Amino acid sequence: MRSFSTSWVKWVCAGMLLAAPFTTFSVVQAESPLAPKQTVMEQISQLPPKAKQLVEDAVEFFSMEDIPVNVQITSEGGDTWQIHIDLKSDEYSRKTTPQAVYMNLSKGGKLEQLDLAWKDEGKDSTLDKNQALRAAADFAEEVLGGTMAAGKDTNSHASRVVKVPLYPIVNGITVEDEVAYVMIESSGQIRSFRWVDHAINIDRLPSASGIIALEQAKRAFADQLALELVLDDENGVLQYAASPYRGIDAKTGEAIALTYHYSDELLTLKEDKEPSSLTVEKVKKLSSTYAGLQEAGLKVSTSRTVHPDEAATTSYTATDGASTITLFLDEKTGELLSIQTDEREEPTLPRFTTTRTEAKKRALQFLEDFVHMKKGEYLLRERYLNEDNRRSDDTVGYQLDVFPIHNGVRAAKPILSMEFEREDNVLSKFTTRSFEWHLAATAAVVAKEAAKEKWLEAMPIELHYIFPEVDSPKAEQAKLVFVPAFHAESRSMNAASGEWLETSDW
Repeated sequence: MRSFSTSWVKWVCAGMLLAAPFTTFSVVQAESPLAPKQTVMEQISQLPPKAKQLVEDAVEFFSMEDIPVNVQITSEGGDTWQIHIDLKSDEYSRKTTPQAVYMNLSKGGKLEQLDLAWKDEGKDSTLDKNQALRAAADFAEEVLGGTMAAGKDTNSHASRVVKVPLYPIVNGITVEDEVAYVMIESSGQIRSFRWVDHAINIDRLPSASGIIALEQAKRAFADQLALELVLDDENGVLQYAASPYRGIDAKTGEAIALTYHYSDELLTLKEDKEPSSLTVEKVKKLSSTYAGLQEAGLKVSTSRTVHPDEAATTSYTATDGASTITLFLDEKTGELLSIQTDEREEPTLPRFTTTRTEAKKRALQFLEDFVHMKKGEYLLRERYLNEDNRRSDDTVGYQLDVFPIHNGVRAAKPILSMEFEREDNVLSKFTTRSFEWHLAATAAVVAKEAAKEKWLEAMPIELHYIFPEVDSPKAEQAKLVFVPAFHAESRSMNAASGEWLETSDW
């Protein structure tokens, strides 16, 4: 079973470390005669130089260097080290300082594992991928010594945790092949770090000689870059948004194909669509038909949440003992707001069973059966895996986003998004947002071609090694590619001023 639960069992790691058998060990605690001093820096002097430096870097990164803590160090033969650091008092706990840190270090001072416990895990925060990427990049630079780079392709787990892959840097060039990852809470706090059991054959990376010039690569992006006028309905601002792009082959100047395909179609509703309110029986049907829960033994519980400044919500939690999902409804309107996967059993079906046709059929049927929508025009945007080019770490096989359209301009952000797992066509995520068209006046906008030039000028690009066909027999054939330093979806441009904008939720 794989769990996507956002709950954090804070003391498991410490218990596992202390219960593990060791041939030789030494334990140092803050209150013991062996370690009368209070700060971390004063208690880790027994560590080898490289291990000591790494712990110092981590302690400084998490702002724990000057506050009273308990430190426990366990060693096996002086080759591996386990460090447990926790605050002496909650009064020192703050957003940048965890309550406890657990570190496993191997011979030579290499960080093998890191787990953190926080007083406030950001359970009510909104997931911000840009914030998560920055946190992972800062961790890689300041704690891991700049030997790895944070990847842009993130995976969300549950609704409030994001996994950011870490790529090795070889001869100053990032290799887009995951060797480790960082789990980030929605609040931007780091939850854990892990290595992936995977090695890169450096000898098979192509030479960096004979590549095109940086300016030539940037101009080649002009053929890939397509801008679309959209409306930020939350702020009443017209923007230019870019269609997704991937990179330019550094030796040929040719465009690199996207891992995902995109397809748009229009939907016109001539009247409001308001499905009947959910009941326990309907929740059971939804859970078994779309979310993959087993109908036999399915149990549903309900609860109510009231916030002073928000509409009251009713939640239904459905579980079959192995998998659990929670549905959130607007209590007044009965509208389904979101579905959160709390825990999910590992699929037993063969891999790659989801097809675009099957997933789209299920997605449209779900819209018909359970989703409230006002009359008007909508853009349906499909995002689905290229069957000939499947990334081994992608879990989502199909995604459908719904954008309202007003006077021929779509909203910048979808009002509804759903994702289906690639292995078993199960609905793993469903989110909605409220929206209202708001544009004070029809503003003059920068011409699309001029906006395109501004976009290209402001877009930093980097030289990376990538593996275009991860699951193919040619998986070892890396390519040198010029790639943007960020996803197209993570940026937009003010259509009136040409100002560069960062998109918070993409």
